Amino acid sequence: ENIHIQENIIITTNGREIESCNQAFMKFFEISSLNEFLFEFNSIKELFIKKDTYFYFDEIKYRNQTWVSHVYENLNGKCTVCMTNLKGSNEKVFKITVNLLESKKDYYVVSLNDITDVLEQTTKLKKIANYDSLTGIYNRKRFDELFEQTVINFSNNQLETSIIMFDIDNFKRINDTYSHQIGDEVLKELVTIVGKHIRKSDLFVRWGGEEFLLVLANTNLESAQRVSEKFRALIETMESSIEEAVTCSFGVTMFDKEDTLSQLIARADEAMYQSKSAGRNRVSALLRSE
Repeated sequence: ENIHIQENIIITTNGREIESCNQAFMKFFEISSLNEFLFEFNSIKELFIKKDTYFYFDEIKYRNQTWVSHVYENLNGKCTVCMTNLKGSNEKVFKITVNLLESKKDYYVVSLNDITDVLEQTTKLKKIANYDSLTGIYNRKRFDELFEQTVINFSNNQLETSIIMFDIDNFKRINDTYSHQIGDEVLKELVTIVGKHIRKSDLFVRWGGEEFLLVLANTNLESAQRVSEKFRALIETMESSIEEAVTCSFGVTMFDKEDTLSQLIARADEAMYQSKSAGRNRVSALLRSE
């Protein structure tokens, strides 16, 4: 098959220099000949971008190998790289396949398949699956997955973990008075203000409608109450799309090793209901009863 009609980039190389290439290679690098590339670089490896999830060849660590021999011998001839063109203006992700060129010792046929669009589509689908479309924070499905890891961390490290459940007081009236569109803006404004004050280790979830959940690792009940009070005050004083103050009622509880997820959520919900019953815009806490 003629390599020049391939959509994939194809080169023959020993890893230190390129012997031949196809038209797709020249198109990506925006050159008219291989010599134009070799004038600046010997290997495509020099244009690999170092990123955590992609292959990047460490010449010091593998000084007895070239990048292609390493991929062929140690990675079953396959890897994924992030690579830019000569101008650094066209960053793409390629799935690389390396095969030994039987007719020439130490040379390999390398095929690079551009998978950038596929990855972008996959990322979009994951975002749709795991994040709330309105507010951009985790959705309930993603919470269920992440909470399993929270339980594992709790079991392994015995770190105190607290749950805060809260929702917007009289949200139906906000929607009825100002419109659902304005109600959506209030939800986003609340998420923005809370999101600015949580730690990277905290899980922030839209539980449903106007109801939200925070999981605070390494946080006891007393500390979680203080955090809730801080958020209660921040929300009450935030600038929003409506003329009146937005308030929330909070329920706080702490994870117990005997808890199931449903028990934990039910207890946080009960604490939040206590805040509602006591007049709203306040924080209530409950511990597991033996």
